[in-house]
Amino acid sequence: MNIEQKKIFMAYLFIAPLLIVFCAFRLFPFFYTFFLSFHEWNILSKVKPWVGLGNYRELFQDFYFWQASKNTIFYVIGVVPAQIGIGLGLALLFNSTFRLKGFFKFLYFVPVMVSVVASAIVWDWLYQPRFGLFNEILKILGLPPQGWLSDTKQALFSVVIFSLWREAGYYMIIFLAGLQGIADRYYEAAKIDGANRFQCFKSITLPLLMPTTALVAILSTINAIRVFDQIYVMTEGGPGDATLILVLYIYRAAFDWLRFGYASSMTVVLYIFILIITIFQFKILGKGK
Repeated sequence: MNIEQKKIFMAYLFIAPLLIVFCAFRLFPFFYTFFLSFHEWNILSKVKPWVGLGNYRELFQDFYFWQASKNTIFYVIGVVPAQIGIGLGLALLFNSTFRLKGFFKFLYFVPVMVSVVASAIVWDWLYQPRFGLFNEILKILGLPPQGWLSDTKQALFSVVIFSLWREAGYYMIIFLAGLQGIADRYYEAAKIDGANRFQCFKSITLPLLMPTTALVAILSTINAIRVFDQIYVMTEGGPGDATLILVLYIYRAAFDWLRFGYASSMTVVLYIFILIITIFQFKILGKGK
């Protein structure tokens, strides 16, 4: 074995643990889920009867699957554009210099570091119709109290507000890194030509931030589609399935009904949906690269 072959061997040796973990916890579960989607299995039995496309046919006739899909789409539409806007706005704010900048940046990032479950429990108390802080504030302002999580029309919107509060700091950091990667010479040249702040933002900042925006949009969309923790803790899909989303429905099918084949078919459909959305976003927003 010559020196070049030794280098290649050592390189593969160093990445071998990562490849093993990836195959064990990513690649194998993916293909096994695809395999299970063509079978009916309740985990208590060793037998996995082949049903072909039976799970998928049942899936597209399932009212609750479509209800969960609709709620998931509404959640994504409510969360993703707002997270992009809030994250970019905060990044623009913290890209400037002002007193206590570091403190406020830390303050906005704290929710990201706190456990989702712990945060959701606290917000569940804040949303309480009788003694919750939000309704107490509305009373002080002379406004009627709201049902929040107990109202079928407000429950999903209430979870959206929680998600925006919790994840805005994360996307702020990504946008801030993108802003700090833009060279000052572009703004200096624009100012010499007489451009104002808005013109600089429109003609320089936004175009050069398109790759970052594409990244944030993709990450935000994937996280929104596979949301589970806050829904499960705050509403468990209620009231009246108003917040039933796909991942929660998959969880119910697998662990409540022990229909792992049926849950796997939903997982495959969810994966294809995420893949299509991601490719679409990359094609549209990634043009700025």
